[in-house]
Amino acid sequence: MKEELLHKLSSKSAPYTMDELAWLLEHIGDPDPEVRDELVYQSLTKGIIEAYFTIDQLRFLMAESRKRELLRARSVLTRSFTCLLYSNLLEVDGDVTTPFVGFLEADDRNFLFAAAISYLVDEKDWVGYDAKNGWIHAHAHGADFLVAAVVHPDFPTEKWTSIMTILKETFLNLPLRPTNGEEWRLARVLYLPIYQKRLEQELVVTWLASLNFPLVTPLDYQRYETFCSFLLDIYLQVNKENQLSKSLKIGIENFIQY
Repeated sequence: MKEELLHKLSSKSAPYTMDELAWLLEHIGDPDPEVRDELVYQSLTKGIIEAYFTIDQLRFLMAESRKRELLRARSVLTRSFTCLLYSNLLEVDGDVTTPFVGFLEADDRNFLFAAAISYLVDEKDWVGYDAKNGWIHAHAHGADFLVAAVVHPDFPTEKWTSIMTILKETFLNLPLRPTNGEEWRLARVLYLPIYQKRLEQELVVTWLASLNFPLVTPLDYQRYETFCSFLLDIYLQVNKENQLSKSLKIGIENFIQY
């Protein structure tokens, strides 16, 4: 199976069978990074984003992954890389330029929106890179999943309050200082919707004004510094697009002087 899938990965037209998709799903969290990253992840991404899979095959991936509850798997690798699968499914479902736009059933789409929000709360593993297993990056992949949800045209705007709460809790409860850019991936959850006018900057300003980071222990300072790095990336990215409002600029600057 691996050899056939490797051949198809380099091919520009070979169709995939349902058995091959089932194998890819079975190995989505394979502990071997060459299998997981270079074969499974690349094959799933190519098949979804470049439309080598059919609509029925995308619906199969959605149905089977839900049935197997892959986001609740014991293996963090399975949970983490399922986030990337779901990111891709949401991306094409909301993209009018793809043949898969609107392919998700409403129940599946709402499941993905809810799962994207809850994943960052539920996931406790903060390992970025592991010498044996390669990139685990569960919170970075969870951030990618949440980004795919919040930029989707059908994402309900009333969910922003929950997202702000989850971001606050994520940073206030960090067990360590992330070292693999997780806070920058999380920053995309806010600045990409700001680009697309899906998130009002005043909502972010109000949220920032409500935050209070205790500064007592060394870990408290690491949490605060990580959050400041998160804010600085938002500041730089939104300013780069000439979209930074005066109130958000002042709000971030004031918070970092906290």
